[in-house]
Amino acid sequence: TAYKFIVNRKENASKIALEQQKKIHQEELNKMRNRFFIGISHEMRTPLTLIINPLSEMISQCGDSKMRKQLKYLERNAKRLMHLVNQIMDYKTAESGTFKLKVRPEDGHRIIKENWAFYETLALSKKLKYTLASSLEGEILNIDGQYLELILNYLLSYAFEFTEKGEISVKSFREEKHLMLTIHDTGMIMPNELQESLIRYNHHSDSDNSPIGLALVYKLVELHHGKISIESNPNVGTTFTVSLPLDLETYSSEDF
Repeated sequence: TAYKFIVNRKENASKIALEQQKKIHQEELNKMRNRFFIGISHEMRTPLTLIINPLSEMISQCGDSKMRKQLKYLERNAKRLMHLVNQIMDYKTAESGTFKLKVRPEDGHRIIKENWAFYETLALSKKLKYTLASSLEGEILNIDGQYLELILNYLLSYAFEFTEKGEISVKSFREEKHLMLTIHDTGMIMPNELQESLIRYNHHSDSDNSPIGLALVYKLVELHHGKISIESNPNVGTTFTVSLPLDLETYSSEDF
């Protein structure tokens, strides 16, 4: 009996040591994978910038309307590719834990309005009704301005990608001790499976298959100690609601 006990104990110790080694090995692989994605994304940005800048200059000097239209088409798709590369970089940075919350007094209305305005031309070209309603003007909010910009931009990018007709609207307001931000569109309805995958991502599941931008939004909202919800119904559209806490007691000293 004593012999069996000793053998079993050694076997259990070996299993534990093997599991620890596997865990360490997996963590190293994940770190290497993140470094690879961030590194290759950086490398892709340089040639894309060298493509986009001359294209913009050619468009401004081109007098042929047909050629100008083709150049604009190239520029639009090059910028889209750059946007996707930036998404990968932001997602991998957040996943690796190197995003750090920096809460400070910010003009939330200015941040939201300026980033909303970036999409006015796109809304005009797609003939969409595009509106902003904000009751935050004149208020100073305790938030991370960079996080707010990223959250709004990724949600608007998603809305414009899947909305071909109808409208996209943005609303921002204060509700008790929270900044509330809603983005509504009349585009493609989000399947329940995708909604569930986003929720699983928010609870650190490894089985997420959601779009990179939306997965990043969930991560950023989580890092900001906030909440996000989705409502997606036929004949109504999809609405994302983001709630970010404004109460300083929500944050630790490292968050400032």
